[in-house]
Formats: sequence, structure tokens, C-alpha cells
Amino acid sequence: MAFFFNLDFEKYLFSGKDHYIPNTKFNSSYEYLLLYLESEIENQIEYGPEYISDVENLTRKKITFCSTDNEREYWFGCLEYKERARMLNSKIELYRFLERQQNRDSDFIKKVKKGEIFPNHYVKYDGGFSGNKIYSGKAPFNGVAIVEPILDRVIDFSLLIFNNKLYFYTNEVNNKLAFKSSNFSDLSIKDFFQEYNIKQSDIDSFFDSILTIREDFMENETSPYSIDSFIYKEPSGDFKIFTAHEINFRKTMGYIGVKLGEIFNQNYYRFQLRLLRSNERGINLSPPNHLYPSSILFLNS
Repeated sequence: MAFFFNLDFEKYLFSGKDHYIPNTKFNSSYEYLLLYLESEIENQIEYGPEYISDVENLTRKKITFCSTDNEREYWFGCLEYKERARMLNSKIELYRFLERQQNRDSDFIKKVKKGEIFPNHYVKYDGGFSGNKIYSGKAPFNGVAIVEPILDRVIDFSLLIFNNKLYFYTNEVNNKLAFKSSNFSDLSIKDFFQEYNIKQSDIDSFFDSILTIREDFMENETSPYSIDSFIYKEPSGDFKIFTAHEINFRKTMGYIGVKLGEIFNQNYYRFQLRLLRSNERGINLSPPNHLYPSSILFLNS
């Protein structure tokens, strides 16, 4: 069994195509991360022997590259139950579920026309991911979309759930809401909320919503998935929680970050999509001169 790094998992789910044809260029951008996490890999690009040796020494395991003749296991997300995977990754299905639970306003889902203007709002395509196909102020397509007010976003955070375990971490995103880094510490989510003086009633509502999502929307799914939320600041100065703006039913960069922390035995660290700067203590993960670098930065406790 060889693992195949199908980073294009969500692209395929929402493509409308019946058969999966790998986007090798897209998948290979961060395929090297799989070398740290698995031992048998169906690689889509070649890696130099020195780099492979460095990864093996760091992870204390042997890497075997397998041909396409071997049985393949898709690493990011399983393609066997495509319709269910698409439903669980759908922002629109999530928002409809939250509407029924009275945890989301009913006017977020709209039928939009290409060129239609929505001042101070994001227009989100249902199949977008990691900032992909999120548009500010204007709809560039016809169809049903999430139309969401642009709030004074303070910090993003995620709950990663698999095997009935829950991992909390914060995220850094750019101005297009694309992932830049995940930050891990032993700070609990309750202490995190207290740092922002979140009202207890809002905290209780957040945990009620998360429990409902896990039990009724995700149906107690044990495969890895993340629930992404953020804290925003109201004009009054109060901090509020925007719960579950997205669910990623797949392995995520946060999942990779958790696993890297376990490999390097770290409690305080940042997994980031950039190379370390010269004064930073950590490990550059990508091959030399790779177009899509990443690193794990070890932070002080």
C-alpha cells in the first residue's frame, strides 16, 4: 500500500468530473511533506538522494518510493464515497445545517449573478478552499454562493478532530484568507477565549454548536477533519466568535502540523508555508530551492 498525495482532493470533489485525474503540478507543490509522515509513497516528482537521506535521519524511518502498479491509498481524502465527502466539505450544506439549528442567519446563502456587487462582503464559491475562490465585494460567477459580511477579523483558529481526539491551534491567514501558518501550544481553547474576554454565554453557544456539528452534521465521523472559526471585533470593542465558517473533511495543513510536532517532540511550534529566517530556530522542511517552501519553527514556552 503506497500513499498518494492528492492535494487536489477538494478540487476534484467540486469539479463535476466522474473520474479522478491527478493534477500533478498542484499535488507536487507540497508532496514533500508526505515524506516526513509516511514510509511508502507513490511519488509524483523526484527527490534528490541527499534530501531523502536528511528526511530519513530526521524522522528515523526509511522511505520507500512505489510505482503506480502498487495499491494506492489517497492521503488527503478518500475518493470512495465522493458524494458524502462533497456534502461534508460544502460550505453551503454547512450553513444550511447551522440555519436549521438557528446558529446562522438565513441570508448568508444567495443566488448570485456574475458581476453583482456586494459591498463589504465576501462572495464564497462552495468548492473553494484555503482562500481559493473567495472574492471581495463582487461575484465573478453565476450560481449559489455564501455571501458573508467582512468583519474585523482578529484571529483564526481550528479544532482538528480525528479518532475522537480534539486538537486546538490558531492560524495565520493572508488578506485573501489563504493559509500561511498554524501555531501550536498547550494553551487550552477555554483559556484562549478568556484572553479575548469572550462572554461565557458566547463560549457556551460555541461549544454547543461544535457538539451539534460533530454529532449531527459529521455523524461522529472518526476520519480527520477540521472545523475552522475566528474571533472578530465589533464596533463596540467587544470580541465575538464566528463559529464554523468552514469544515474541511480531509487531512489539513493543521493535521500535518500536529503530526510534525509529534515527530519532533515539540509542544510550542509554528508550522509555516515559508522558509525559516536566518535567526529562527527550527527546520526547513522543503527540498532546496523548492518553489513552495515550508518549515517548522520551534517557539519558546
